[in-house]
Amino acid sequence: MGSKKHIIISVSNDLSFDQRVHKVCTSLHNAGYNILLVGRVRKKSVPLERAYKIKRFKYIPERGVFFYAVFNIRLFIFLMFKKVDVLHANDLDTLLANWMTKLFRRKHLVYDTHEYFTGVPEIQNKPIVRKTWTAIEKMILHLEEKELGEK
Repeated sequence: MGSKKHIIISVSNDLSFDQRVHKVCTSLHNAGYNILLVGRVRKKSVPLERAYKIKRFKYIPERGVFFYAVFNIRLFIFLMFKKVDVLHANDLDTLLANWMTKLFRRKHLVYDTHEYFTGVPEIQNKPIVRKTWTAIEKMILHLEEKELGEK
């Protein structure tokens, strides 16, 4: 058997309490993949010990447009210099950085849209925020669909 494939899974939340992502990472790790889960650490985050590797970014902003901008920029820079075979964006808020990395590094990308991100209650009364996320998703999915059609 050849060397293990490296998968980087990106989330924008605190890794401490995301059991669904932990189960995905554990399953992939147990299947023989090298897993690196990337997320953030907050003031009330608890220390983590996992069978797979984790990377937690520290930030000044906690939420809002500045948080998402800083997070995606840092994530993109991080992903550009890490050994990876498969990029895994765990929702729309990490898709942009992963997609840009995919373009530059020619890696495989998995987009795990486990919920309708632009339909979450937190952004329903924020039309500019909802339209921005919708535009990002449509642009990336349209370009990916176009690329698949050309192959």
